[in-house]
Amino acid sequence: MLGGLPNIPVEAASYSERGRLHDAASWRSAEFQKSWGLSAIGADYAYARGLSGAGVQVGIYDSGTDLRHGEFAGKAHSGVRLADPGCVSETVLSGGCFFSEGDRSEVNLLDALPPEALPALEEAIANGDLTREQVDDYLKNMGARYSPHGTFVAATVLANRNGEGSHGVAYAANTSVVRRFSNTYEAGPGATIDRVTNATPEAVEAAYAQLHKQNVRVVNHSWGTSSPLADEAALDVALSQTHGRNYQELNAIADGAVRYGMLQVWAAGNTQKPNETPQTAPFPEIHASLPRAIAELERYWLSVVNVNQALALSEGSYRCGFTKNWCLAAPGTDISSAWVTGSIDTQTHYDEDGEADGFTVTGDNPEFGELTASGTSIAAPHVTGGLALLMERFPYLDNPQIRDVLLTTATDLGEPGVDDVYGWGLMDLKKAIDGPGQLRVDTNVNMDRPAGGAKVWQGGAWDDWRNDISGPGRLEKSGIGWLRLSGNNSFAGATLKEGILELDGTNNLKGDVNLDGGILRLNGSLAVEGDYTQVAGSTLMTGLVSQGGPAKLQVSNNASINGGTLYLSAQPNSFPLGQRYSILQAKGAVSGDFSSIDSREFSPFLSAFQVRQGNDLLVEFGRGRSLVSAANTANQRAVANAADRQTLPTPLLQRLTALFPDQAPSALDQLSGELHASTQAALIESSRAVRQVVLGRQGNRAAQPEALNSGAWVQLPRQSGQLGGDGNTARTSYTGTGLLVGFDHRLEQGTRLGVMAGSGSSEVKAGTRGKASIDSYQLGLHAGHNWDAFGLYGGIAYAQHQVQTKRRVSFPGLENRLSASYASRTVQTFAEANYLFSHGFWDWQPYLQLANVQQRSDGFTERGGMAALRGKSSKESVNLTTGGVRLNMDLGKAQIGPSWLSLRGGLAYTHASGDLQPSAQTAWDGGHVMGVSGAPLDRLSTRLELGATARLTRDSALDVGFSQQRGERSRDQSLTAQYSLQF
Repeated sequence: MLGGLPNIPVEAASYSERGRLHDAASWRSAEFQKSWGLSAIGADYAYARGLSGAGVQVGIYDSGTDLRHGEFAGKAHSGVRLADPGCVSETVLSGGCFFSEGDRSEVNLLDALPPEALPALEEAIANGDLTREQVDDYLKNMGARYSPHGTFVAATVLANRNGEGSHGVAYAANTSVVRRFSNTYEAGPGATIDRVTNATPEAVEAAYAQLHKQNVRVVNHSWGTSSPLADEAALDVALSQTHGRNYQELNAIADGAVRYGMLQVWAAGNTQKPNETPQTAPFPEIHASLPRAIAELERYWLSVVNVNQALALSEGSYRCGFTKNWCLAAPGTDISSAWVTGSIDTQTHYDEDGEADGFTVTGDNPEFGELTASGTSIAAPHVTGGLALLMERFPYLDNPQIRDVLLTTATDLGEPGVDDVYGWGLMDLKKAIDGPGQLRVDTNVNMDRPAGGAKVWQGGAWDDWRNDISGPGRLEKSGIGWLRLSGNNSFAGATLKEGILELDGTNNLKGDVNLDGGILRLNGSLAVEGDYTQVAGSTLMTGLVSQGGPAKLQVSNNASINGGTLYLSAQPNSFPLGQRYSILQAKGAVSGDFSSIDSREFSPFLSAFQVRQGNDLLVEFGRGRSLVSAANTANQRAVANAADRQTLPTPLLQRLTALFPDQAPSALDQLSGELHASTQAALIESSRAVRQVVLGRQGNRAAQPEALNSGAWVQLPRQSGQLGGDGNTARTSYTGTGLLVGFDHRLEQGTRLGVMAGSGSSEVKAGTRGKASIDSYQLGLHAGHNWDAFGLYGGIAYAQHQVQTKRRVSFPGLENRLSASYASRTVQTFAEANYLFSHGFWDWQPYLQLANVQQRSDGFTERGGMAALRGKSSKESVNLTTGGVRLNMDLGKAQIGPSWLSLRGGLAYTHASGDLQPSAQTAWDGGHVMGVSGAPLDRLSTRLELGATARLTRDSALDVGFSQQRGERSRDQSLTAQYSLQF
């Protein structure tokens, strides 16, 4: 079984861990790959889950573990004393008492004969008292040797991950080591071997008390008898003898296991000759099989067989046999682990008659390294290390439950199911870290602390079992924590005492389900093959299935609802107003009601109540709080009132009532369609451009030589502005460009008549609530007359607008892109009186303007979804009174600049009255009318004008102008460029 012994330094070089959470491949270092068993059992996936065995104490009951080995350095390991009462020394081996310290290996001494005695050995061979093989073995092995078995086994469980050699399965776990073998003494070849065979039961009991005090949860036993058993009959004969003197130690171990709830992992045993087939391998010996005779031991026992790298039973391994129900397969062939050898100084002890009866170790010089070995002794510590990782992973489970997790998640080998060669199969940590695969027995999970390893869920006590769980056992959930079952489960029913039990998959439980307390969170489905009972103080939390669909909770027998709470979980894109949803369907009787319905995940605009239809328990959703209670502005209240007056649960109303109060204001604003009203306001505000160009044409004498009677002009205006929101409406911005042309003629008596026409395009944006694109066509007439310094001008203009609106209504549950097309018209009349004061090269002109703007809009019908509006025709009338002054300077007369250039400026103040806040009367299809306001016009505003006229020739001029108007919430500015020709 033993291979070569390489020279490895005791202290590893400085090591930096490169393994990362949730990345199994990152843990497959050279040290990891040194032992193929680690990969075979899925240890890399456990490490990637943040598991290392930290905080877990493992017992090794073997030939002693030399804790001086570098693979155990830096951790809180403990040696346990195994000693008969009153025994203080292990010197006397022949007829002595048992005494050992676990932190040193067993020493076997083959005493050296004096040189003068060596010729006698040849004589003994000649006389037939010794064989040549015996003498050769003696001469080869003369001296003291360690038994490194326990060191090898312990390192397989928990050797350090330090970049040297190979590491253990639970490399961060701690160990408490017991040496169950005494030292041995052999005086010479063929001599009787002296040893203290077994410790007394009292000694074992005391050792197990020490293990318990040191918080050991699992003990590895890679030892036993070498008496193969052919069948169950032979096993029963052997087990019938376990109450005798020869098995006092085993019985004491069994007592300790039960008393302290400690798991015992046993090597199944090794054959003396190769097995012909796995099926003909012997049964495990009595140590691994003891639960057959003592049934209460079964929950604490594990038997382990050895598989090779082909994952087949090693030809030197026993099979699981009768232990199959508590048996696992694990890697045990050609496994590398820690080893100890070296020189040992001893002093032989003699009795009163001068006969050697033992020895004392006076000093040693150990050499630590690594060796490759095989056997079930090597397979068992893989299981023990795996249990240590699971004890870290599931700190809220007791030891037998941890064992069952490892059993029920094993990879099946051999015949399907639990067979007598491989038992449950090859241990699989990749699967085991996600919880049990079966409930073998009724299982109480006391969820009182969070899962170990990487934190994948925020909260206190929680865990997520991701495997599909079957089996004959029932689940009882206690403790305040949250246990999630993510798989598809079919175990034998459940009882919830407290905390949260969450079922996410498809669950078909083969027994009753009782809610005695706590919260059953049903995210998946639950079919109960039995009765369902719920009592006061418990909560069923369930989501809603589609209307008319089967309930998430199906009961094959009777359902008794004796109070408790029904907690309804909201589902994405669920609009339950006016809908009924099945909560529980039973084939038997349904009795009782929930004491209350908790619908906090749903909008307070909804209310839920219970409805019974035969054996079907449903909930129905009606109206709750009014939508207007969440409205903050007049427009929002208008929309909300229209919605509240709806009597039928229309799709739009269903979506509105699914919102929460903090979401409702934004949705109401989007539904209001204030864009249409604000567009009318923008058209009224931008009508100023036409008045300015007409009245400016009448008053701009710099561009009109007195000698010429007719003129034509063309202007390119660009206008932009915004109407500030008032808390009820959004800020509205507008931009526009166009082309205006005109002709005017001065009659003989001095009256000037003119006509103008034009077209343009503009865009209006009502915040984020949509935009309107507008194509406009203008036509106007104007007239004016000057009586010396006094002038009187007037005009009328008509504009036809084609409005194209686009707006988006987007809130949870609704995404509409709406559009409409309709006509709008602007009719304005205006007049101005002014008086010109001339002062040589400059003059100034006070003036007063009066204007009336009539804005009319056709009705419209939006397209694009359920939020589309129908709008009535609208009409607004605004009166404008403006007083101001104009200044003009002729640089040619002033002789301070170009003779062909004149400069002008102006300042005006406007008062507006009338319909200063345009509105729209709209409704949804089949809904009630709502009056919605648009952005308001300012009552008072101030305008600044600047301009320059360049006389290009005697009869032509180029004029550029800039004006800006500001009010309390609005501003408007325009740029113009105008070419005029007089003839």
